Order: sequence, then structure tokens, then C-alpha cells
Amino acid sequence: MLKYTDSGVYRFLDTMENTIYIGSAKNIQRRLNSHFGGKQGHLGKSVYSQVARVEICKCADYPTALALEQYLINKYKP
Repeated sequence: MLKYTDSGVYRFLDTMENTIYIGSAKNIQRRLNSHFGGKQGHLGKSVYSQVARVEICKCADYPTALALEQYLINKYKP
């Protein structure tokens, strides 16, 4: 499992490399555990069943992660 516990942005991709979801967190490991732990997160089972890969972008701090998240949302329009 992921051991990165600092700020960053994550992107869920399907098998065709389409972006399904983009999020940011102060602690990436904890946030992804909330998505994929025993009780799945807020997105719904149909979204999680489409996820083939999770891409992580590490950031120096949380404000940088928020800015990158907004940029990626505008770029990929999940």
C-alpha cells in the first residue's frame, strides 16, 4: 500500500486511461484509504468499479495541491 503521507493530488483512471475523478489531500495515504478501505468513500460503487489505476502527484504543501487539483480538473474535466 501507499506510504506517502504528505500533501498531493490523486487521479482515478479507467482502463482506457480516461480520468474518472481528481482529488487532493493533506495526507494522500489516509485519503486513499478512505476511498478504498473497508467502507468505500463518497463516490459510489459504480465509480470505484471503473478505477483501473490511481495516479499520485506529490506536492510541497496543501495550497500547491489545491492549485494543481483545480488545474487538472479544468484540463481533464472528469
